[in-house]
Amino acid sequence: MKKYIVIITVLLMLFSCASNKAIKRAPRPDWLDNPEYKYPNTQYITAIGSGFSRSDAEKDAAAKISRIFRTEVSASETMEKRYEELTKNSVTTTDDFTRNTKNVTLTSNEALINMQFGESYTDDKAKVHTIAYLNRFETGGIYEEMISANSDQIIYYQNKTRELNDPLDIYAFYGAAWMITQKNEDLLRQYRIISPQMSSMFEVKYDKNSIKNNYIKTARDITFSLNIDGDEDDRIASIMKRIITGTGFQIVKSDGFISVKGSINMSPTDLQRDDNTVFYRWDMSLNLTQLDGNIILSLNPSGRAGSVSLEEARARVFIDIEKKLDKTLISDLNSWFDNIVIEAK
Repeated sequence: MKKYIVIITVLLMLFSCASNKAIKRAPRPDWLDNPEYKYPNTQYITAIGSGFSRSDAEKDAAAKISRIFRTEVSASETMEKRYEELTKNSVTTTDDFTRNTKNVTLTSNEALINMQFGESYTDDKAKVHTIAYLNRFETGGIYEEMISANSDQIIYYQNKTRELNDPLDIYAFYGAAWMITQKNEDLLRQYRIISPQMSSMFEVKYDKNSIKNNYIKTARDITFSLNIDGDEDDRIASIMKRIITGTGFQIVKSDGFISVKGSINMSPTDLQRDDNTVFYRWDMSLNLTQLDGNIILSLNPSGRAGSVSLEEARARVFIDIEKKLDKTLISDLNSWFDNIVIEAK
């Protein structure tokens, strides 16, 4: 019997040792409390993130690095999409130097190039910690190459305008040049944070103010005329004028370079609701047409709006229309202008 007791005791001791060994964790790494231990500030920008998974920790670390740049970056999601389309097949370079760079898109619509993640550590509470970093010298070189390629693209578009006669084509190329110039300004700001020394010796090859002024001037040369059937009290015309002139274009009474023709239909509709809410259903059609009759853009928004009275419901229709036109009109028009540039490559 004693023999069995000894065997059981030995087994329990072995199991206890194995269990203790299994839960023993690696010591807290030096980089967690002092990132400069492995990533000196002169060579790296770093941030430590935490979460209950490696993925969450990486997102947290990336967001913390983004805060360094957030006040310096102004690129919108729309600008990023336009930039991507216009530079997809660059006419000034065949070297796709960004192919192997790592882009991390953050909630603030920033894309930080070449962000990488290093070691991770799981503490005794099962929380994961990881470090994100940007190698200043390596990333600075990528930024400089990208900014230089953008500069060549801007100059190409600027020179291209001298070959053109159609105001719409001229505006399209200056619009592309100005959009990429704005993107380059964001890249330059990031570059100065990443590598102050390298960026201090770098100069772009174009005049930003000249491109901006030419873009504004060519926008003024583009005229729009409006004719909306069923537009009582010119409510739709007023919305259209605000949107169009807000981009720098001009409104004329007739024979604009682009004519906006359309119609608006509104009618009360009964949705069989138990409450007192009443509704107006509406649909609208818009065609933007060149002088030669070519339709460049067609929009057909529709919807319904409700309130406690037909008068208020009708007023909400115009609020609904304004929101939808604000969201789509200039965005779709910019895409049409950008296609002029893309197809000319």
